[in-house]
Amino acid sequence: MDHLNKIKNYCAKREVCISEVTKKLLKIGLDKEETQKIVELLIKQKYIDEKRYAFAYVNDHYKLKKWGRNKIKNSLKLKGIASQDINLSLKEINQTIYFNNLQDILLQKFKNIQKIEKYSIKEKKGKLYNYLVSRGYEPSLVLKEITLIKNL
Repeated sequence: MDHLNKIKNYCAKREVCISEVTKKLLKIGLDKEETQKIVELLIKQKYIDEKRYAFAYVNDHYKLKKWGRNKIKNSLKLKGIASQDINLSLKEINQTIYFNNLQDILLQKFKNIQKIEKYSIKEKKGKLYNYLVSRGYEPSLVLKEITLIKNL
């Protein structure tokens, strides 16, 4: 049960989800059955809480990494988080911070693209659009913001 103490410490240091813990346990050589038992115990003891994880993940990724909703949502889906937990956590996004992040990223990218004279206005808009959508921002919101830029 030395593995149990190690994984408890791992879980206590930061929020984790079932898939991360499972991956870690399998990597250190435990079989699937033993891994499943440990994961169930960790859930029961509240070391793992996927709803709590989703909220922390959303908070960190939109505030610190400035990701858009779509990228956060897809990333959480890949981690096996329930859609219900994802949707609840996404509702907690502060619209002002989110919108400011989008504008900051847009202006930063715009300044870099403006320096490159070989691009036409249409190409510049396309590059801005593609970049922001790849960061997870909603296409309709991105288009709206790009049309507001003067000097393009």
